[in-house]
Amino acid sequence: MTYQPDYFMRERPRIADNELLRWPQKQAYYKVFNHFVKKQNNSHAIVTLPTGVGKTGVMALVPYGLSKGRVLIITPRLVIKDHVTDSLDPNQPGNFWLKYGVFDRVDQLPVLVEYDKDVSDEALNRANIIVVNIHKLQKRLVSSLINRVPQGFFDMIIVDEAHHSAAATWVAALDYFQDAKVVKLTGTPYRTDGQ
Repeated sequence: MTYQPDYFMRERPRIADNELLRWPQKQAYYKVFNHFVKKQNNSHAIVTLPTGVGKTGVMALVPYGLSKGRVLIITPRLVIKDHVTDSLDPNQPGNFWLKYGVFDRVDQLPVLVEYDKDVSDEALNRANIIVVNIHKLQKRLVSSLINRVPQGFFDMIIVDEAHHSAAATWVAALDYFQDAKVVKLTGTPYRTDGQ
């Protein structure tokens, strides 16, 4: 399969009339859409949702109609990365898009790659979504994704557990991909130090 840069702008997910989606997921999608499209805002969009509402579903929805290229999903821990990858893997019959009726067929789904040092350049180049743990975005590591792709490789970055994003590693990663639209998702928008 070849890379389709217009995938997120071309495909039409079922969101507004989809009774399988939760109301907060739909609201989050529309607020992010309004932030970037209607208001033409370039600042980071921050979405605060309580635990259990379905942040992974929001990650699956927000690129549609917004991203004009690849999407990077950054997670803080391996357990969360594994959950996100499992929930969004098009090869799994229970993936979010099919389970919740966002799409009807597997051939409508994006190409998803879970990043690690052994992923080929070919796989990275054909992906619509790449899921990575923050530890694999440290420039000092030869195997870092940052050392393998150019700065403009992603059009959108989705940060899970965004209260971590004030940390130096996260700031450096977001600075590297500085031209990407950034959507930060969290249940707790502030760290204990107030950042």
